Amino acid sequence: MGTARTNGGVQSVRRAAAVLSTLAESQSPLSAAEVARRTNLNRTIVYRLLRTLESDGLVRGDGGRFSLGEMHLRFGQSYLEGLGFYRSTLAYAVLLSTRFVGDRPWVVSLGVPVVDEIMLVDRHWSNQAPLDIILDIGVRLPIAGSALGRSILALRPEADVRRLIGDDHYEQIADRLAEVRGSRVSFADGEVQAGVCAVASPICDASGEPVAAIAVSGTDLRPHLDPCSEVAQRVRRAAEDLGREVRSRVS
Repeated sequence: MGTARTNGGVQSVRRAAAVLSTLAESQSPLSAAEVARRTNLNRTIVYRLLRTLESDGLVRGDGGRFSLGEMHLRFGQSYLEGLGFYRSTLAYAVLLSTRFVGDRPWVVSLGVPVVDEIMLVDRHWSNQAPLDIILDIGVRLPIAGSALGRSILALRPEADVRRLIGDDHYEQIADRLAEVRGSRVSFADGEVQAGVCAVASPICDASGEPVAAIAVSGTDLRPHLDPCSEVAQRVRRAAEDLGREVRSRVS
């Protein structure tokens, strides 16, 4: 008997991917019944998948409830290293933080795109930065609703962006993306956190594909939300330096 395929893919792999995605999106462990309900899969199939994934370290079971396993830490680290820039970001982020941010109450953040979200993978802050504006590593932001995300969307093909966020949403932010495309700087004013503004710029690989973005955020940045501001220019230069580092590693 051959392996079942659906829409050009292997059915069991698609089901396992759906289970893992559901666990990743949950804020707490789920039972097999809850996973089955959220994935619209048969409960018995889900239970077997969970136990198989658990045996390989991809899922952790505890008292009949399941969450992602420790193997995903290895996958995540390998993915970041595969982007070619992750180890280099520390020096640039620290440089931006110490030489420019200094004692200003700002945070320097690095994010990478994960489907329709931006995940924070690094951040540095001054001693003056309010603790409530320092987001945790691993926090996911809407790709179209954040400065980090829009800086990346602006450099992607329009057709790809429309498929990702939908035509209606694209039309709402099309003008903003065009501005980012020209200046290589994106802004946000209170979208992610009330009262917090952000200035972001995309980091591109050797093919020109935006693979990440770097941002400075703070509660007193509103006067700097202009492509010609010193903050915008510093963030853009940091992103350009990181892009050159990425390209040098693959040349």
